[in-house]
Amino acid sequence: MKLRRNFHRFFLAIFVVVFTCSGWLALTSFKPFSTIRDFKRSSLLQNYVSHEKSEKMKTRTPEADLNESETLHDSKTTTAAGLQQPPHSHTNQQVAAISNSILKELKNLSLDNVSLPTTDVIQRRRQLILEEACTKLGQNRNLPSVTWSTTVHFIISDNHRFLFCFAPKVACTTWKGIMRKLYQNETSGKTHNRRFVKMNDILKSPDAVRNRWLKYNKVVFAREPLNRALSAYLDKFVYGPEKLSWERKFGMIIVKRYRQYSSQQLKQRPYNITFTEFIRYLTDTGPSVTMNQMMDHWLPISSFTHPCQIKYDFIGKYETLAQDGPYVMKKFGLDDVVLFPEVHRSQARDSMKIAYAEVPEELIRKLQSYYSMDYEIFGYSKRDVLETILPSNSKMP
Repeated sequence: MKLRRNFHRFFLAIFVVVFTCSGWLALTSFKPFSTIRDFKRSSLLQNYVSHEKSEKMKTRTPEADLNESETLHDSKTTTAAGLQQPPHSHTNQQVAAISNSILKELKNLSLDNVSLPTTDVIQRRRQLILEEACTKLGQNRNLPSVTWSTTVHFIISDNHRFLFCFAPKVACTTWKGIMRKLYQNETSGKTHNRRFVKMNDILKSPDAVRNRWLKYNKVVFAREPLNRALSAYLDKFVYGPEKLSWERKFGMIIVKRYRQYSSQQLKQRPYNITFTEFIRYLTDTGPSVTMNQMMDHWLPISSFTHPCQIKYDFIGKYETLAQDGPYVMKKFGLDDVVLFPEVHRSQARDSMKIAYAEVPEELIRKLQSYYSMDYEIFGYSKRDVLETILPSNSKMP
């Protein structure tokens, strides 16, 4: 009887470990690929059973379980008192009865005590990925020169000693709204026409700019590059209210590059720029073109946020905005003025597979090369997104 109880406890312990790990994987499986990658690369996972091992446990056959139980009981076992016990064998019926008993107990278990990686842990991992990438890429680590292009994306809150570096198509409208409320709170009772203060508003004092870069809390958010490129295309060339102005700026250039056209056709708008044409334009012009406040909607985020030169105190991701946004507000004391708004689900993610299905695979890979620094510095996986948007028979890198 004592041996049977020990055997029951031993099997229960194994199943609890497997169930806990499987539950943890299930809880995180809905996360976008960037977060999953963060988890996979985290050293904390050294303390968990690997995903492959748990998958094997879930697909084990009764014969395999029986073989394992026979192997275990063919060997000598040791009791708590250290006394060796003679080996025992169990029939199929006994193993089945024990398994059913364990399953009944597992049904009553709760996953409330499962320990998930915290935002702090994920953040440290993101910082480490960035540092490793900057070193690998041989990036300059000194502060950037103080110019319009290096300061225009930084919004200041002097009262909170806080800088937010916005990137277009990465919830920047939401963050600008938050920074506007902070500014209005700081200037209460004063006459002002501006929404907030940017760093380029104090360009006449380079020392003041550098001082804020060094001493203020600084936050930047990134987004999976191919997802962001699609979002920019949909907003500026398909659905957005500024479609005509963007076509006037870029449409004729794109048509001249990639279509056979007549002078009469150039006068006919809208041009209805296709997604493939848009991607060709991005990859042909390259990521090193002069940045302006239109081109920055698709230029690599790393090209104007300077993540290797400016030490950010928090690196957020669009894919985890619902968690990262409120965390930033609390961590840096902004929630005493304004709360982070509800996060609405992005439609670009749902459209990715459909939109990229029309784009040649070679061009998709070329677009990933265009964003190669963003993939490296912000820890996104090229393979993960390719598995999402390419046919299953395509060869992964």
